[in-house]
Amino acid sequence: MIDALPWGTVSAIETQNGERLPLPSPASTPLLISLPGGTYQVTVTGPPPESQTQRLTVRVDSNASNVMPPVQFRVITPEDYFEPYLAAPPVTPVEPPVQPAAAQTPAPAGVNP
Repeated sequence: MIDALPWGTVSAIETQNGERLPLPSPASTPLLISLPGGTYQVTVTGPPPESQTQRLTVRVDSNASNVMPPVQFRVITPEDYFEPYLAAPPVTPVEPPVQPAAAQTPAPAGVNP
């Protein structure tokens, strides 16, 4: 069992020899995953906007359940989360240039418009 607070995503699980294991989609926490006995490097990515990562070593014993201690990330407020979107400069609409009306020229004699 892998958990992160306030929330996070498991971005990688690697064996001792560096082999990356496939992750379920989505790999958001809390995540319950079955692994054979061994030692693993688990990388957990926290919530935006910081998206910090933490890498932990986890030992899984054969035929046993392991609960990894929760990964702690900085608690963010809704304002923290939306600030990058709200802090963007306002977009000023660009109006198309006004083109003068086509000059009306009389048609030459004998030509029907």
